[in-house]
Amino acid sequence: MIDYYTLSEEIENNFFKEVYVDIDLKYDTFSGTKIFKHMLDNYNEIQTAWNNIISEIYIRKSSSGNVHLKLVIDKDYDLTFTYMMMLRTMLFDDPLRIGLDMRRVAVRGINEVNRIFSTKIKDGSVNHVSEWITLTDYIAGVR
Repeated sequence: MIDYYTLSEEIENNFFKEVYVDIDLKYDTFSGTKIFKHMLDNYNEIQTAWNNIISEIYIRKSSSGNVHLKLVIDKDYDLTFTYMMMLRTMLFDDPLRIGLDMRRVAVRGINEVNRIFSTKIKDGSVNHVSEWITLTDYIAGVR
Protein backbone atom coordinates (compact mmCIF):
# COMPACT_ATOMS: atom_id res chain seq x y z
CA MET A 1 0.00 0.00 0.00
CA ILE A 2 1.33 3.43 -0.93
CA ASP A 3 1.14 6.19 1.67
CA TYR A 4 -0.93 9.32 1.08
CA TYR A 5 2.05 11.72 0.96
CA THR A 6 3.87 9.65 -1.65
CA LEU A 7 0.69 9.28 -3.69
CA SER A 8 0.05 13.03 -3.61
CA GLU A 9 3.61 13.71 -4.75
CA GLU A 10 3.30 11.20 -7.60
CA ILE A 11 0.01 12.68 -8.77
CA GLU A 12 1.37 16.22 -8.76
CA ASN A 13 4.79 15.47 -10.25
CA ASN A 14 4.19 12.89 -12.99
CA PHE A 15 3.05 13.97 -16.42
CA PHE A 16 1.52 12.20 -19.38
CA LYS A 17 2.34 12.80 -23.06
CA GLU A 18 -0.15 10.23 -24.35
CA VAL A 19 -3.64 9.42 -23.15
CA TYR A 20 -5.38 6.18 -24.09
CA VAL A 21 -9.17 5.86 -24.29
CA ASP A 22 -11.10 2.59 -24.67
CA ILE A 23 -14.66 3.13 -25.92
CA ASP A 24 -17.12 0.25 -25.78
CA LEU A 25 -18.57 0.82 -29.24
CA LYS A 26 -17.80 -1.09 -32.43
CA TYR A 27 -15.01 0.43 -34.53
CA ASP A 28 -16.70 -0.30 -37.88
CA THR A 29 -19.82 1.73 -37.02
CA PHE A 30 -18.33 4.22 -34.53
CA SER A 31 -18.31 7.25 -36.86
CA GLY A 32 -22.09 7.02 -37.24
CA THR A 33 -22.91 7.05 -33.51
CA LYS A 34 -24.16 9.87 -31.30
CA ILE A 35 -21.22 9.19 -28.98
CA PHE A 36 -18.82 9.98 -31.84
CA LYS A 37 -20.53 13.34 -32.45
CA HIS A 38 -20.47 14.13 -28.73
CA MET A 39 -16.82 13.08 -28.54
CA LEU A 40 -15.91 15.45 -31.37
CA ASP A 41 -17.88 18.27 -29.71
CA ASN A 42 -16.10 17.58 -26.41
CA TYR A 43 -12.75 17.46 -28.22
CA ASN A 44 -13.37 20.92 -29.70
CA GLU A 45 -14.39 22.25 -26.27
CA ILE A 46 -11.29 20.72 -24.67
CA GLN A 47 -8.99 22.18 -27.33
CA THR A 48 -10.53 25.63 -26.88
CA ALA A 49 -10.61 25.57 -23.09
CA TRP A 50 -7.19 23.93 -22.63
CA ASN A 51 -5.21 25.92 -25.22
CA ASN A 52 -4.95 23.22 -27.89
CA ILE A 53 -3.08 20.75 -25.68
CA ILE A 54 -3.83 17.79 -27.95
CA SER A 55 -1.52 17.73 -30.95
CA GLU A 56 -3.01 14.63 -32.62
CA ILE A 57 -5.64 11.92 -32.11
CA TYR A 58 -5.21 8.38 -33.39
CA ILE A 59 -7.79 5.60 -33.58
CA ARG A 60 -7.57 1.83 -33.99
CA LYS A 61 -9.75 -1.22 -33.70
CA SER A 62 -9.28 -3.01 -30.39
CA SER A 63 -8.75 -6.74 -30.20
CA SER A 64 -12.45 -7.13 -29.43
CA GLY A 65 -13.53 -4.92 -32.36
CA ASN A 66 -14.20 -1.79 -30.31
CA VAL A 67 -12.53 1.64 -30.42
CA HIS A 68 -9.17 2.67 -28.97
CA LEU A 69 -8.07 6.30 -29.07
CA LYS A 70 -4.59 7.68 -28.47
CA LEU A 71 -4.31 11.39 -27.73
CA VAL A 72 -0.85 12.87 -28.17
CA ILE A 73 -0.28 15.81 -25.85
CA ASP A 74 1.55 18.86 -27.16
CA LYS A 75 5.27 18.76 -26.31
CA ASP A 76 5.03 22.07 -24.43
CA TYR A 77 2.27 20.94 -22.11
CA ASP A 78 2.58 18.78 -18.99
CA LEU A 79 -0.63 16.84 -18.49
CA THR A 80 -1.19 15.80 -14.89
CA PHE A 81 -2.92 12.64 -13.76
CA THR A 82 -6.07 14.58 -12.82
CA TYR A 83 -6.36 16.19 -16.24
CA MET A 84 -5.58 12.89 -17.96
CA MET A 85 -8.47 11.27 -16.10
CA MET A 86 -10.76 14.20 -16.96
CA LEU A 87 -9.86 13.84 -20.65
CA ARG A 88 -10.61 10.13 -20.58
CA THR A 89 -13.96 10.77 -18.91
CA MET A 90 -14.93 13.54 -21.33
CA LEU A 91 -14.09 11.30 -24.29
CA PHE A 92 -16.23 8.41 -23.00
CA ASP A 93 -13.53 6.03 -21.81
CA ASP A 94 -14.86 2.77 -20.37
CA PRO A 95 -16.10 3.67 -16.84
CA LEU A 96 -14.91 0.34 -15.44
CA ARG A 97 -11.41 1.01 -16.79
CA ILE A 98 -11.40 4.48 -15.20
CA GLY A 99 -12.49 3.03 -11.85
CA LEU A 100 -9.85 0.30 -11.99
CA ASP A 101 -7.14 2.86 -12.80
CA MET A 102 -8.20 4.97 -9.80
CA ARG A 103 -7.94 1.88 -7.61
CA ARG A 104 -4.51 1.01 -9.06
CA VAL A 105 -3.26 4.50 -8.23
CA ALA A 106 -4.53 4.24 -4.67
CA VAL A 107 -2.94 0.82 -4.14
CA ARG A 108 0.17 0.72 -6.35
CA GLY A 109 0.96 4.25 -7.45
CA ILE A 110 0.67 6.20 -10.67
CA ASN A 111 2.91 4.08 -12.90
CA GLU A 112 0.26 1.40 -13.45
CA VAL A 113 -2.42 3.51 -15.17
CA ASN A 114 -3.29 4.70 -18.68
CA ARG A 115 -2.53 1.33 -20.24
CA ILE A 116 -4.25 -0.22 -23.20
CA PHE A 117 -3.87 -3.78 -24.42
CA SER A 118 -2.87 -4.84 -27.91
CA THR A 119 -3.74 -8.55 -27.72
CA LYS A 120 -6.64 -10.53 -26.28
CA ILE A 121 -6.84 -14.29 -25.87
CA LYS A 122 -10.34 -15.70 -25.71
CA ASP A 123 -11.37 -19.34 -26.03
CA GLY A 124 -7.91 -20.26 -27.30
CA SER A 125 -7.85 -17.73 -30.13
CA VAL A 126 -5.56 -14.70 -30.21
CA ASN A 127 -6.95 -11.38 -31.41
CA HIS A 128 -4.73 -8.37 -32.15
CA VAL A 129 -5.49 -4.68 -32.56
CA SER A 130 -5.29 -2.84 -35.87
CA GLU A 131 -2.68 -0.18 -36.62
CA TRP A 132 -3.14 3.36 -35.33
CA ILE A 133 -4.41 5.83 -37.94
CA THR A 134 -5.18 9.52 -37.50
CA LEU A 135 -8.73 10.41 -36.57
CA THR A 136 -8.79 12.59 -39.70
CA ASP A 137 -8.06 9.53 -41.87
CA TYR A 138 -10.71 7.51 -40.02
CA ILE A 139 -13.32 10.20 -40.67
CA ALA A 140 -12.27 10.28 -44.34
CA GLY A 141 -12.94 6.54 -44.57
CA VAL A 142 -9.42 5.10 -44.30
CA ARG A 143 -9.93 1.98 -42.18
